[in-house]
Amino acid sequence: MKELEQPFEIYPHIGIGPFRLNASINDYSNLKLAFYESDDSTGWDTYEFENAFSIYTEKGIIVSIACRDLCVLNGVRVVGAHYSDFLKTFHPTNVTHDQIYMPDDDDYQDVYDIDDLELQLWCRYDTILTVFCS
Repeated sequence: MKELEQPFEIYPHIGIGPFRLNASINDYSNLKLAFYESDDSTGWDTYEFENAFSIYTEKGIIVSIACRDLCVLNGVRVVGAHYSDFLKTFHPTNVTHDQIYMPDDDDYQDVYDIDDLELQLWCRYDTILTVFCS
């Protein structure tokens, strides 16, 4: 199995770490990916990599990537950082906000869509837990 180099760089509009949007999941057959068939409303299959990534595919093509580990944007750590610091550092101009109830945690997470970077940040108590690139 191939080792992935950390930290995982976020490439807005492109992907995270080695994973690229619009690429075939078959391009990553050298990695040990756990497969989960779709059972939700999106119809996307999910591939997990070492609790660090969730890769969502539609007909074998990557449509969204979630990073829950050491992810950086322009050398600045994002996962684990405070959302308020993200705003001060990157100055996004088009942000929408929602709150999503997480039944497993019996708590809410704040979800921020950063349209100019095509990223979605999931936060709890101002701390970024997950970065989505779609």
